[in-house]
Amino acid sequence: MELNSVERIVNGSEEPSHLDLALLHSITENFSEKKKIGSGGCGIVYKGILRNGVVAVKKLKDDNWKINDGMFHREDILGIEPLEIHIPFEEFKISHSIELTNDTDDHIAFVTKSKLERFYTEPDRGIVPPRSKCSVTLAMQAQVSAQPNEHYTEVITVLSTRVDDGALATMDIVTAGDIFIDSEEGKVVDEVNVMVVFGTLELPGEE
Repeated sequence: MELNSVERIVNGSEEPSHLDLALLHSITENFSEKKKIGSGGCGIVYKGILRNGVVAVKKLKDDNWKINDGMFHREDILGIEPLEIHIPFEEFKISHSIELTNDTDDHIAFVTKSKLERFYTEPDRGIVPPRSKCSVTLAMQAQVSAQPNEHYTEVITVLSTRVDDGALATMDIVTAGDIFIDSEEGKVVDEVNVMVVFGTLELPGEE
C-alpha cells in the first residue's frame, strides 16, 4: 500500500484496510526507539509520520503473535489526537487541546502525567463514557514568560484503562492509582506520550 493511501485513510476519504509491513517500517523509521511514544498490554506504540499528520502504530510484542479478538478488543482503548503539539512563540498564551476519543462500549478512566513546569492540563484525570469524547486543555502557567529564541520539548503521558460503570468517581482516580497498573491477568493499561514542542521548529540541517 502506498503512503498516499494511508493519508487518505487518516483524513477519512478511504476505508481502513490492510497495511504493508514495509510501509509501517517506512513511516516509523524501522520502528526506531526515538519514535516510541508509549505502550499497551500487547505491544509498543510508535509515532508514524505522514505528510498530512501523525499516526500511532502499535507493534505487537514478539511473544504475542497469536492474539484473539477479545484481546484486540481490550487493546482498543482511547484514541489520542494530536500526538504532537507545536506552540510558536507568538501563541505561547493560547491554550491548545488534546482530544481523547472512546470508540468502545466501556467506560475508560484516564490520567495525564508530566514533569511540565511551564504548562498545566485541565482536566488532568477523568472517565470517558462509551462512544464519547473528552477534551483536555493544555495551557501555559500564568506566571511563565517566554522569549522569542526559546525552544524546548516536554512530554505529557496519558494513561488509560477500562473501569466498571459507576465503580469509580473522577475524584477517586488518583487515590486509586493502582488501577493504572496492569498487574491483573487480562488487564490492559495504555500509555501514550504526547510531545509538546515550544518555539520555532528547527529545520533539517540546522545546528
